[in-house]
Amino acid sequence: MTIASSDQGQTFRARVLRQAEEFPGVALAVGSLWRSGTVRLADKDRDIALVGIDPAADPQVRRYKLAGGRMMDEADRIYTLVLVKTFADDNDIHLGDDLEIDLGERRVETFQVTGLLENEGAARSSNGAIGFLRLDIAQTLFDEKGRLSQVDVVASPAIAADGAALDRFKEGLGAALGDDYTVAYPAAVGQAVNDSMASLRSALGIFSTIALFVGAMLIYNTFTMTVAERTAEIGMLRAVGATRWQILRLVLIEAALMGFLGSVPGLGLGAFLAIPMLANLRPGIRHHPAGSFSPYRPRRWSRRFWWGLSSPWSRRSSRLAGRAHLAGRSHARPRRPPPGLLRPQRLEVRRGLAGV
Repeated sequence: MTIASSDQGQTFRARVLRQAEEFPGVALAVGSLWRSGTVRLADKDRDIALVGIDPAADPQVRRYKLAGGRMMDEADRIYTLVLVKTFADDNDIHLGDDLEIDLGERRVETFQVTGLLENEGAARSSNGAIGFLRLDIAQTLFDEKGRLSQVDVVASPAIAADGAALDRFKEGLGAALGDDYTVAYPAAVGQAVNDSMASLRSALGIFSTIALFVGAMLIYNTFTMTVAERTAEIGMLRAVGATRWQILRLVLIEAALMGFLGSVPGLGLGAFLAIPMLANLRPGIRHHPAGSFSPYRPRRWSRRFWWGLSSPWSRRSSRLAGRAHLAGRSHARPRRPPPGLLRPQRLEVRRGLAGV
């Protein structure tokens, strides 16, 4: 089972590890420090989870299977790192390569890749984008001397074989540590992260709904005023022979143009604002739940959205009768049409008068 801070993503003093080791029924307890970094590659940068572990004790709690090379060692005089083979293959990283990793706050360190892990056991965390280094090195690099992110506890075989005894052991350990810490089974830790992501998605969904509603109201108001102010012009077009489909097409083209001009800067601004938000969320989320996002088809939804918003005004404008709106509203100033439009009618009147 795992001990972590009640404040998700925060570290705690290493004395919790000693308390866990001294608790009755604990066979083994190991601590680790989880942080994030960015690997600087030739073509692009890749985010990676950096985990400081005790190379002697941690393999007794978690499973590590080497695909090549070796684990880090206490005798190493340089910064060494063990990566997952799939991550290394995807980014053209080989044993013995020196990697520059941005640790944040303008700190960049060079690590030598000494080992590659099969994508199983501990290597499956963070979808394989994870690197392991010595715990003392991680504490020094991240300015977390004497602090840990989590403690993994292994109960004695007698307790582990009895489910009821294991539950009592968990409750007793949690009571001994206090309310500042949580004690959970490994599966519960993953479920807690999934729950946190679900809450985040729900909050973002609510904000998106509000934004769409506000945008729809603004577009509705804009097009209502546009059609009302152009009633005489639309009526004139109908009077000179414009069909309803032509009026409908004019309004739809205008709506599409306004939507495009508004969407391009909106998408750019949204992507720009998402970068710092994701940067703030990344340190608090150590495990990325794979497949937790539902598929989204922007073309289909955008087509439905703009058609739904523009079609009411389009249909309304296309139904305007020419003669009824040429007169205009009582409070609107009638606009004089261009002389060229009425020239044929004037000629007909003159011919009629000449005949009389």
